[in-house]
Amino acid sequence: MDREVVRELERRTRTFAIDVVRLTRTLGRDPSLWPILSQVARSAGSVSANHLAVAGARSLKEFQAKLSIVYEESAESAHWLSLLEELGTGDEHSREVSRLRSEAERLRNLFGKARATTRERLNG
Repeated sequence: MDREVVRELERRTRTFAIDVVRLTRTLGRDPSLWPILSQVARSAGSVSANHLAVAGARSLKEFQAKLSIVYEESAESAHWLSLLEELGTGDEHSREVSRLRSEAERLRNLFGKARATTRERLNG
């Protein structure tokens, strides 16, 4: 993969994690949302951290395994954000929740495609 693409994905996943944490800070005043906010903050951070770990893979098999984690954490982030969207977070936050859910889904799709391509390479 091109170095610029890797750097852009690192920036994008890091920005996603930071934006989710910032959102959880603003929504944290509602105790009924705390379990969801905790989950989405963890999964978004995991997208970023595990994407960094992909670069350290020592084999194609390990690369695929780490990429699968990034895919799963992206999907989980999209899930929690969609719950927040359905529960409603007030007009002032709804656009940001939707934007982040969309980004989580785009990341999930991107890493899902990369995972499928890697699987094809592994299986010949």
